[in-house]
Amino acid sequence: ALQIARAFGLRAVGVASEGKKDFVESLGAVHVASGPGWAGRARTAVPDGADAVYDLIGGEVLKDAAGLVA
Repeated sequence: ALQIARAFGLRAVGVASEGKKDFVESLGAVHVASGPGWAGRARTAVPDGADAVYDLIGGEVLKDAAGLVA
């Protein structure tokens, strides 16, 4: 999904564990956030919002991720 987003010129934010951060960045995420307060850090990294969010966690994280999309 991130590779497709990158191919279309979209700015995608990734949400993943620290152990998967490098992998998600290698796929094309402009920022990868994890842990408590991740949404605030992601919002700082892309203040105008993201075109897409790639979430490897789900649940409540997905609700916060939806708020990052421009």
